[in-house]
Amino acid sequence: MNNPHFDTERAAAMIGKHIIIGLELHDRQDNHIDNIQLHGHIVRVNAEEGVVVRLVPSGVEYAMPAVLSAYEPAEAGDYEFQSTGEIVSNPDLMASWVVYEPEDWGDGADPAP
Repeated sequence: MNNPHFDTERAAAMIGKHIIIGLELHDRQDNHIDNIQLHGHIVRVNAEEGVVVRLVPSGVEYAMPAVLSAYEPAEAGDYEFQSTGEIVSNPDLMASWVVYEPEDWGDGADPAP
């Protein structure tokens, strides 16, 4: 798929960057369910797959939307994940998303690895 609005230069510059990701989960009635924090290194960025991150420490690949304006530089410093206590130092980028419950969440589907 050829998307004339997709910035291939910016996409290429994102590869290899360390990113922290915040997911805020909501049900279909917009009630907050949970927060998930992840981090890893960007391995691919394209209009078809989106931004693909190899998560640390699992090595699982996780794809996020190819809305490149949502990926912002992270300020230098330590970021403590509230859910795990893990500290991530000096990531390059950060992104956060609100994820709404799809029909199949009740069937054991999970929004995050």
